[in-house]
Amino acid sequence: ILQLSNRDTLTGALNRAGFRAHLERAMDRSQRYGFNSALLYINVDQFANVNDNYGEADGDLMIKTISRRLLNKMRSTDSIARLGGDEFAVVLEDVNSAADVESIAEKMLTSISAPMILSEQQVAVEASIGAAIYPADGREFSDLVDNARSAMQQAKSVPGGKFIHYSERLHFDLAGTNSLAAELRNAVRRNQFELHYQPRIDLHNGQLVGLEALLRWNHPERGLLGPGEFLSTCEDMGLMKTIGYQVIQHACSALVWLGEQGMRHVDVAVNISFSQIQDNRFLEIVKDIVSRSGADASKLEFELTESTILKSPGAIKARMDELRRLGISFSLDDFGTGFSQLSHLTELPISALKIDACFVRDLPHNTHQEAVCTMIIEMAHRLGMLVVAEGAETHEQIEFLRASKCQQVQGFYYSPAIPLQQLPRFVKEQQFKRRERLFS
Repeated sequence: ILQLSNRDTLTGALNRAGFRAHLERAMDRSQRYGFNSALLYINVDQFANVNDNYGEADGDLMIKTISRRLLNKMRSTDSIARLGGDEFAVVLEDVNSAADVESIAEKMLTSISAPMILSEQQVAVEASIGAAIYPADGREFSDLVDNARSAMQQAKSVPGGKFIHYSERLHFDLAGTNSLAAELRNAVRRNQFELHYQPRIDLHNGQLVGLEALLRWNHPERGLLGPGEFLSTCEDMGLMKTIGYQVIQHACSALVWLGEQGMRHVDVAVNISFSQIQDNRFLEIVKDIVSRSGADASKLEFELTESTILKSPGAIKARMDELRRLGISFSLDDFGTGFSQLSHLTELPISALKIDACFVRDLPHNTHQEAVCTMIIEMAHRLGMLVVAEGAETHEQIEFLRASKCQQVQGFYYSPAIPLQQLPRFVKEQQFKRRERLFS
């Protein structure tokens, strides 16, 4: 009888009373044995519409189907509860990291979104998931549940943001009174983000060969803002996937524009985050963006950091291989600043290494930086990879990199990131400078 009183009659999952008892025991085990547990708070987005349009019987069928789909993605140590009409909770015990929690949540979202048949009609279903990890995101039952629920509600409010891990830094409340959070949601809806492009120069001939697309927020009151002022909050809010797709769209449009300006040889590089590349829809959406824009995929480059790759090396390699078949190339950004696992260089389809600015800053007066740069350049050459140095600001740095056979460079010595429309003027100025050096 006690067991039945703790169960939801429709799905057989734990009910609210059973959920509380189970989560408290899971938190106790986590504390006793020193591992993390996570709470996923799940809301089915269209449940009310299904009840209204198809009737309660189909609404019940939908809930039972979703419950089964969630169970199929859970481990034997996990548990599920139905908290209300359209809300579920999943308790994950003994999770290694936030990345593992996100991976499980994304699999659940994919499973939930598979079409289902209601009243002989195919219905698309979506859900929003918020996560809180014990003990980092709450040591008390009420705190953990409130924080997971807040993250879920934040996920529901963001276009395309279906999973969000709770973050204390966001200071988000249920009324949405956080001004930066509200402004960022509005910025996504109104497409206020734009790209500026930092030129990449061939050190052999001084010609423009590539651009790195860098995100800017064209704030209606504060003007143009750099990523340092908003990017971490975007990540906390789960906005980066949506913004990331907008960035790829802008970059593809830029490639088309460059072709029209007679600069078809110029590549455009875009920074890709872990949340983007591990998205199950990433390949399909990128393929669609490239196709619709008419851009040449072989001129599009995705930059990944070592830390991104290390979160899920096998899955990311598979995704990179798929994208490479589309013609997209890859560079390893900030090389040398992370774990520098050399296996990445031989196992992954990487065509370029980017030397981080921290190894260029004091050239040629810092022997350690000289040694690191020389080593990276020589290794890249042996592996048949291109080398790009970032953050070059002085003539001495340029001369050292050129003498060391670094092929390409970007930095303030040539240009900061500029709007695309200023690029023809930059190219003309570079041609003038090359002629001056030739005849001086």
